[in-house]
Amino acid sequence: MRIGLFGGSFNPVHMGHLRAAEEIRGLCSLEKVIFIPTHIAPHKPVGTFASPQHRMAMLELAIKDNRHFLTSDVELKRPGTSYSVETLRYFREAFPASDPYFIMGMDAFAEIDTWKNYRDLFPLCNFVVMTRPGYAPPHTERIIPRTMAGEFAFSPEENRYRHVSGSSVVVADIPGLAISAREIRRRVAQGHSFTYLVPKAVEEYILCHKLYHNQDSSS
Repeated sequence: MRIGLFGGSFNPVHMGHLRAAEEIRGLCSLEKVIFIPTHIAPHKPVGTFASPQHRMAMLELAIKDNRHFLTSDVELKRPGTSYSVETLRYFREAFPASDPYFIMGMDAFAEIDTWKNYRDLFPLCNFVVMTRPGYAPPHTERIIPRTMAGEFAFSPEENRYRHVSGSSVVVADIPGLAISAREIRRRVAQGHSFTYLVPKAVEEYILCHKLYHNQDSSS
């Protein structure tokens, strides 16, 4: 089964996340897209996070009407910092017959050689690297980190990079929505409307549980 693995803080999940996942599902012919909320992200301040329980609850509400979308709490159950290499190993062991595609933004992929055991990531899965509104992607020949340039070759027929392990890196030009979780949190904290930036059920959940209301609006 060809599956997408979409990790992130989802703090909160918003329409941009959902639209990107739907675009990539069609582009890569994915049977399922699994949203994986992080427990503690390596590069983000913990103080800005809603609790894992709240973030998972919002995700469940956001995807409940899409039969192709699922959630996984594998990182929430793991104590400490969430590292992608551990998550990808888990899915490889749990679903050995699957063909996983790890979904991430171009800005994050540009720094992947700073991730824990980053060389071990590529044999574990394929990558879908999506462009994001407001982010200028590097030139095509610079997409692969220079530290790994000798391990990849570009396949013009497939329009993707091939790793020596056989996995691939697909660059997806996503006509995304210019929405950020940080802007949503700022709007909530300042009492401004955030209607239509998140699913209605997520908006109601945030208001009901008073999430982000007392947060520093700059965070």
